[in-house]
Amino acid sequence: MQKNVFLVGKIKHSDLDHYFNASDIFVLNSGYEGLSHVLIEALNYGLPIIASDKGGNKEVIKENFNGLLVKYNDKEEWKKAILNLINNRKLRLKFIKNSQIDLKRFDYSFMFNKTKEIFEKI
Repeated sequence: MQKNVFLVGKIKHSDLDHYFNASDIFVLNSGYEGLSHVLIEALNYGLPIIASDKGGNKEVIKENFNGLLVKYNDKEEWKKAILNLINNRKLRLKFIKNSQIDLKRFDYSFMFNKTKEIFEKI
């Protein structure tokens, strides 16, 4: 595992591109998230994602459509999900394809227009 998994800690924003491009999957085991921009960035880089089922992660990741949602800090479930994704190329490709389609709902113009529609209704 030490040859394949890197826990890099905090990195500079300017270095993100390097890390995203070097990754095969993206994992976010977070106990709380609003709308996680890092998940949207990972989708934009075409990474299959595994995220905790907390907070706004469920707004970005649609279970078994563009990623997997796992119970926060459930080590056995995380291990199972990671191995499933590593060993299932077809599933990884499905998530990547669906993510590119689904990213449109996070486009600035789309989000602006949806917000404007809401304000016009109230």
